[in-house]
Amino acid sequence: MPNLLIMTMVAVAVASDAFSVSLGVGTTKTLRLQRIGKIALLIGAFHVIMPLIGIYLGSFLAGFLEEIGDFIAGAILIFLGYKMIVQYQEGQDKASKFDLTRGTGLLVFAVTVSIDALTVGLTLGLAGAASILIALIFGGIAFIMTAVGLLLGGQLTKYIKNKGELVGGVLLVIMGAYFILF
Repeated sequence: MPNLLIMTMVAVAVASDAFSVSLGVGTTKTLRLQRIGKIALLIGAFHVIMPLIGIYLGSFLAGFLEEIGDFIAGAILIFLGYKMIVQYQEGQDKASKFDLTRGTGLLVFAVTVSIDALTVGLTLGLAGAASILIALIFGGIAFIMTAVGLLLGGQLTKYIKNKGELVGGVLLVIMGAYFILF
């Protein structure tokens, strides 16, 4: 079994996307602790499931997913961020906005920030280092980082007042561009 400290560091790196996006999402709306827990649990679950799927997909898809996965995730984040910015500028009421904390929006959020975990799972599987314990570490770290991001985003809202959606949208566009460019 690989060094657990190294795997934990990899898990933190993979979950950094979840933290960054959660920070942006947290600035857009006030969430109760129970909702934050549910969102973080879903993101954590995807960070367990995706590496396990990656392990079983095999080496054939490893290179392809690594190349295209970041581009797809980046494009989705840019689209969602752009949509949030446009909605801020139009001043639409809350009910009509695409909600990244519920339903389809939450599923898109979870899949988008978990794509890296899929490619890491492929790599770990090819290296013979894959295990359920490692996947659980990935999920636990993602759970914590998502919850912290949402909580910090909620605290930032106090300082940015009614510009939370604009700030969240800009953060998502920046994260999406980062995925694509780096």
